[in-house]
Amino acid sequence: ISNYYMAYMVGIFCALMFVHHCITAEDKKQCVKSFIELAKAAVLSVAFTAWLLVPTVFALLQGKFTIPDERLFAFGIGDLIFKMFIGSYDSVGNISAPFIYCGGGAFVLFFAKWFAKNVRVKEKLADLFVIAVLFLSMWFVPLNKVWHMFAAPNAFPYRFTYIFAFFLLWKAFEGCCDIKEKAERRNFAAFAGAVLTVVCIFGAKF
Repeated sequence: ISNYYMAYMVGIFCALMFVHHCITAEDKKQCVKSFIELAKAAVLSVAFTAWLLVPTVFALLQGKFTIPDERLFAFGIGDLIFKMFIGSYDSVGNISAPFIYCGGGAFVLFFAKWFAKNVRVKEKLADLFVIAVLFLSMWFVPLNKVWHMFAAPNAFPYRFTYIFAFFLLWKAFEGCCDIKEKAERRNFAAFAGAVLTVVCIFGAKF
């Protein structure tokens, strides 16, 4: 209720997690039940907050000050690598790259699950699907507008990056719990060392 903008973004994330659930579910019939429960929750949420949402929607329909953004891609990959380091800053305007730093280890530990033999391939692919959609939503301007109620934000773009950070930290923690065998940890340590080396080399250039 306090921030319809944040609630809207969380709603999109819930839809992504529903797809994640359907990818990993063994019984596809459960997806139908989950969809019904999700739809009920969405309808009830809108109904209970209609006293605030309805006038807000009418206010939005009257238009707001926005800066047209006709770009297709918002930033370069090098700019994103720069934002993986603590203290990185370029701008809060629409030309900036997203602020995604949430701990250097999280970016590497996200892939720890891929070295765990006890984790199903479906679950790994589902995680990759969600993180890919979140990344594309930041990089691809039309998708970024969807997260901002189909309008280019007036400064402070990528306002849903807190969801990216949350999902990354969540899956990084799961990855730490999933790699238990020595061989898995050894392989992951080699992978992590290689990734950090490459990131540091590229980071030094940006």
